[in-house]
Amino acid sequence: MTAEGNTLTVVGKVKAEQTGEYLHKGIANRDFSHDFTLAETVIVRSADIENDLLIIKLANVIPEEKLPRKILIGGNSKPVIEKVKEAAE
Repeated sequence: MTAEGNTLTVVGKVKAEQTGEYLHKGIANRDFSHDFTLAETVIVRSADIENDLLIIKLANVIPEEKLPRKILIGGNSKPVIEKVKEAAE
């Protein structure tokens, strides 16, 4: 697995050819490669294999200047700006 720019590439390779007789083989046993396009603010936190499944944890990290903000309007002589922070979990 590689992350370069906004592209996440996941590559899988077959370890060894399994032998034996099968009535039905539900999952294909071949090499693969898949590219995912990520948003500019998404980063890869970690990757792990659990119960034979690839688990990729991503996080959307929004810079402070791009966070939504709340501008209060009222009896103040100068504008008051409050930053609205959302939990990124």
